[in-house]
Amino acid sequence: MQRELIKRLADTCAAWLDGDWQELPPLAESTEEEAALYTSLRQLRTRLVSCAKNGQRRNKTVQELEDDLREAQLLSEAAKVLTSTLELEPLLKATTDKIAEMSELTDGAAMFLYDPARNVLEMVATFGYPDYGRQACLAPGEGAPGVVFLLRQPILAMGEDEVAQLYASVRGEEKRYVDLFARSHPLPSQSVICVPFVARGKAIGSLQLEHWRDTRTYTERDLSLVVRLADLIAISVDNAMLWRELGKKEERLHHMVGQLINAQEAERKRIARELHDDAGQALTTLAVGLSTLSSSVPGDLPEIHSKIAGLRDEVKGIMGRMRDLTFAIRPSILDDLGLVAALKWYASHFGGSDSPQVLFSYDDDTRALDPLMATMLFRVAQEALNNALRHSQATQVRMALRTVGRTVVLVVEDDGIGFRVDEVLRDPAASLGLQGMSERLALFNGSLHIDSFPGRGTIVRACVPLSQDNG
Repeated sequence: MQRELIKRLADTCAAWLDGDWQELPPLAESTEEEAALYTSLRQLRTRLVSCAKNGQRRNKTVQELEDDLREAQLLSEAAKVLTSTLELEPLLKATTDKIAEMSELTDGAAMFLYDPARNVLEMVATFGYPDYGRQACLAPGEGAPGVVFLLRQPILAMGEDEVAQLYASVRGEEKRYVDLFARSHPLPSQSVICVPFVARGKAIGSLQLEHWRDTRTYTERDLSLVVRLADLIAISVDNAMLWRELGKKEERLHHMVGQLINAQEAERKRIARELHDDAGQALTTLAVGLSTLSSSVPGDLPEIHSKIAGLRDEVKGIMGRMRDLTFAIRPSILDDLGLVAALKWYASHFGGSDSPQVLFSYDDDTRALDPLMATMLFRVAQEALNNALRHSQATQVRMALRTVGRTVVLVVEDDGIGFRVDEVLRDPAASLGLQGMSERLALFNGSLHIDSFPGRGTIVRACVPLSQDNG
């Protein structure tokens, strides 16, 4: 074989290592051994191209799963915000604040709730839109919020022409504000998503998201995410409206709010199950496929083995993060083994390497609690531990579950920096988590006590009377 041809063959093989699948140089005259070598090289190229394509498909699958995980985490964070209070106004503010954090998703958002007395949709919370000193009101069927409220179907408008058609149905005083808004930014609005709030089978409002700062447009995947987010908002807003209407009627309030929390826990369970069954099985199949692929690649191709190993590690990392997320959404161990087992697991897996150590102790009498009470106490413990992780700068947290007479007592104590309780409770935004704990405990006639002061740590004590069903 000529020296020049050997050099070209070497260059071609080197190009394959870089992903350039160029053909072999032509072989005019050859010996039987040279022809066999060419045949082997062609077969090798075919297998390498196949491996590369399979790797690209798997990379795409990994990216899609990462996107699914990111969206599930966003919905989980939104669920925490939406279950943090039952007061309507703080809930609306917390919701719009959460949407404002999603800067990659929207330039502005507006929430509308239906007022049956006036038969109008009233804009109750906004982010990004100008403040014209009054609340906008739309009739059912007017503008995108009115259309989706009336039809109970979401709308995705892409391009300034489609957006303009949505605004064309706005009438009266609101039309003037639409024109003012259109003149307040250099680009025409590029894309709008509008979805209805539907709770207990009826439409109660709508949510509009809009792009106008650049040429981005929404996608069908964005629409699917916003629909799921709107479902969570609708449940929480509907419950908050019921809370406001019922006022101090404790018996009815207990029933309605209990239904909502049960529905939220059922939704958490469903999301966690879908993550485990669908995404989990897909990841497992992907991991098995990568192992099969690795065993089929010749041992003299270390670069490809290294890339496959990297993909396997990536999949394992995603599976670990998904397990943690699934537990945070709804730990199956709580349903299967009860509160004590769930708290033991959560304490042992709490935070990361820089997180405070959690020491958990309990009485045997607390093992057989009512499932609803167990779920409530788990959420209280989860919130208290997360507060310690985020704010306390503690090195150690002690958590205890005790039965004192006819009362279950949960105590979470940290050695952190502490805080002034009265100042935090006066700030609605800062005390959302504490309010959520108090409200959950109140459903079971329980109470929350917080003892803290700067420099001496924090003690969170939750007390719940035992019912007849709990012995």
